[in-house]
Amino acid sequence: MDHLLQVLSIPTPVQRSKFLSRSGYEVYVKRDDLIHPHISGNKYRKLKYNLIEAVDRGALVLITYGGAFSNHLVAVAAAGYHLGLRTVGIVRGYKLDDANPTLEILRSYNMEIHLVEPKEYADKEKSAKVAAIVSGYEASYIIPEGGTNELALRGVAEGLLEIDDLTSYDTIIVALGTGGTVAGVCQAIEKMKTKVIGVSPFRGDRGVYKGLDYMTSSQRAKLEIVQSAIDVKFGGYHPDLVRTINHMQSIDAIEIDPVYMSKAVYTLDKMIDGQNFERQSRILLLHSGGLQGAKGYENQYAHLIERDRDILSCT
Repeated sequence: MDHLLQVLSIPTPVQRSKFLSRSGYEVYVKRDDLIHPHISGNKYRKLKYNLIEAVDRGALVLITYGGAFSNHLVAVAAAGYHLGLRTVGIVRGYKLDDANPTLEILRSYNMEIHLVEPKEYADKEKSAKVAAIVSGYEASYIIPEGGTNELALRGVAEGLLEIDDLTSYDTIIVALGTGGTVAGVCQAIEKMKTKVIGVSPFRGDRGVYKGLDYMTSSQRAKLEIVQSAIDVKFGGYHPDLVRTINHMQSIDAIEIDPVYMSKAVYTLDKMIDGQNFERQSRILLLHSGGLQGAKGYENQYAHLIERDRDILSCT
């Protein structure tokens, strides 16, 4: 793990957000986006003990799963590269778009990509095609989609405990994906008074939060899941999301991605405006990284961003 640790910036700082803070509410951001350009945020936290386990087992290949714009695939590819391990990505989709910047990153780290159609991918545990791909690699270690398992929770909890004054926060805000991060956060603060709010990026709460399966009832009681305050499909375009990204960058010099963190920040901003927290609250926002996804988003919605350029100003 030494070669990997040499390229990571840990522990990460906590920064007060001028954009989100206001009278009666102090908001701070745990800057896990600063860990590494591609092994960033919750992705490194969830991977850490999985990578240690893989190395301890003598694995030569890391195999994992994800969509064509997956932050998780990028993190595994980069981590494997620095550890000197082969990496294999089983990617959901009908075809590979050579213009996709995420796939370009994966190839730069020498990840071997296997495309699986969505219907078969959805049932990948029973798929003969997926089984054939996996069986073709000896001495492999399989990391689940999104990196969520018991080892992942341990890494997330450990990262949160870098904060000396963790008990001073009333609420922790987390962007939801597979649920592994919120589960690890709840594990870390189980004996504290702190509450955890997970912001779902999925329209109509269509998320499958596998991480919740690893939580005890007392940990689950710490968590509240809320829908994004903006009604747009997963990965979809909305000018308010882009405006939120621009404000966070302009005021706090903090970049956030357009799929997960932008919805969490937008929702937190509206919750504070709606006085959903007690006065004099201290709120911690966990930055989960994922910034590589911005290029793909910008490419996909370039025509809409150009159309809305005047209203996206942060002035």
